[in-house]
Amino acid sequence: MTHAKSVTKRFLMVLMIFGLVFGSVATAESKRKPRETTRTVEGSYDSPVLGIFAECGSAAVGCVSFSARPNERFVTAKVQDAHGLPAYVLVRTAASGSFGTEAETYGEFCGETTEPIAIPAGAELEFMVGAAASVTICSPGVATTGTITATFSNLP
Repeated sequence: MTHAKSVTKRFLMVLMIFGLVFGSVATAESKRKPRETTRTVEGSYDSPVLGIFAECGSAAVGCVSFSARPNERFVTAKVQDAHGLPAYVLVRTAASGSFGTEAETYGEFCGETTEPIAIPAGAELEFMVGAAASVTICSPGVATTGTITATFSNLP
């Protein structure tokens, strides 16, 4: 009888140890940080934004459009203009096409972003190059022709 009790106690001890090990591994897995995912896209523009009511279209006059995916909540970007100097860029929602409807602005930068810009998941974004505020925010700020490289991510 004593031998049977000792075997039972050992068996229960082994089960408890396995339970503790399994529980600690499961807890460590649940505390793991989310994995960052990124996607880089590039687009070209052919001149600076002209006027207040500029819209991104197939002509890409002073503007480049990119769509964020549903899991992408941040964007960083860099503009490379043909003149080699920093150019001003305004990041906003895509124009709705309704007269008088204002697009929401998410950020602006001179040459390249210094911090990620928070955006709504799945947003259609317009990168307006050389907009009206460029003279005061970014010197020289004007644009000629060039490319915008944007990197979308799920984490800042």
